Amino acid sequence: MTPAKFCLLFACTLTYISIYAQIGVRQTAAVEEVKTGYDSLSNIILGPTVKNYIGQEIYIVPFTKQSPTQVYTGFTTDLGEAPADGFKDIAGTTFKIVEIKEVPSGEYHSRAAGIYFKLANAKYPALYYKLGAYIRPRLSEYHPFIFSGYFEKLKQLNVGQEFITPYTVTDAINLNTGKGIECKEGSEWKCVDLTYIELASSNRATLVYVFKNAAGEEIAVAPVEKGRGVSFNLDEFRRKSEVVAKQQQEEAEEKARLAQEKKDKAQQAAQAAKNAAASAEAKKLRRENLIKKYGERQGTIIADGKVEIGMTPA
Repeated sequence: MTPAKFCLLFACTLTYISIYAQIGVRQTAAVEEVKTGYDSLSNIILGPTVKNYIGQEIYIVPFTKQSPTQVYTGFTTDLGEAPADGFKDIAGTTFKIVEIKEVPSGEYHSRAAGIYFKLANAKYPALYYKLGAYIRPRLSEYHPFIFSGYFEKLKQLNVGQEFITPYTVTDAINLNTGKGIECKEGSEWKCVDLTYIELASSNRATLVYVFKNAAGEEIAVAPVEKGRGVSFNLDEFRRKSEVVAKQQQEEAEEKARLAQEKKDKAQQAAQAAKNAAASAEAKKLRRENLIKKYGERQGTIIADGKVEIGMTPA
């Protein structure tokens, strides 16, 4: 190898090593796992956060009186046995979720495999509810219970608030009489309660807000999605406080617009008066200069824009 080729090879190798040496791995701090709790804003069970429900209280939604033969499914007192139908005595009671239990496939009875809430109250120190073979988002209507925290959050947000009917409904039901009433668009209602009521269209009690008007009439309003027997859901109403705030904002904006319009007109009038004064002053000065130059008679004629026979251009 000639000295020239050796030097070229050495230079290339040195450059490669230099570039490679610039690539490194930066050491960063270990990322701590962020633990989130149940925020009571929904009644949906999500798989990745199922352990967040430990310590929460649930209320078992009762069946309606017209469904005396209905029983609860998915409950068992023994994880070694598949959940069975029954447990009618738990209707309208509360339980605390004390543990999440998982029964692997192949252990105990084959139908027992799945993920469970371990529940407890004074009567049942250990009652298990099967959430499913695996966890996926499931809305409240798929489960026979509601989280007490979710119920209290709904109550806190809306009970005591005033609302305005979004449109006219002619087939609303007065909860006090069972008779139909007309809810006119723009009528005002106050949310006085959040409770379960029995509807002929459902075999399980239905969660509703109770809205009351000045006449003492009461209607049912669904917290989320309305079903048969409920004429409104909450999202369809307008909060009176928001309506009033919007009206006040619009009135303030209109007042500000009128004030600005008045100010602009005053400024325009002032500018017009200023321009008129300046024009008058300019005309006065021109008249004085013309009189000074051509005399009183001729200067006045020229200043007034008149022409006299025998006059020459100024």
